[in-house]
Amino acid sequence: MSDGTKRTKKPEFQPANSINSDEFNNGSPERQISPVRTFENTLSLLAVKEKSANELRLSAYLPKRSLKQALCSKSLLNDPIFMNQHATLSSRHFYKELRFITQDDYHYWHERDWFVLTEYAKTFKTFQNMSYHVKVSFF
Repeated sequence: MSDGTKRTKKPEFQPANSINSDEFNNGSPERQISPVRTFENTLSLLAVKEKSANELRLSAYLPKRSLKQALCSKSLLNDPIFMNQHATLSSRHFYKELRFITQDDYHYWHERDWFVLTEYAKTFKTFQNMSYHVKVSFF
């Protein structure tokens, strides 16, 4: 048997629950962040990420990169220049009348959702610290 089977292979990233205690305890007591404040900051950060992801999903921008290029590049959601240029609501996403969904609609939104999910995942340190092969296994 080879070393590195699913049962014996060690994770290549640090679990999110093993945060370095120095991150929260550096400095004087006045500078320490309370757990409630940390939770509020995390929620605010997630709300900003969700808003950016939704803006990108509803934009006219069409990704042209391969999966490898997309996974190896920095997140477009963290690029303010890109977001200012491309995160504007597309007229394609306004509907004047209801109709049945077509296969083209399904394909369009399926592709957009995968694109946005990839960009969203890249905003997290845990995902960034994974090897390329582990990232690909998610997709």
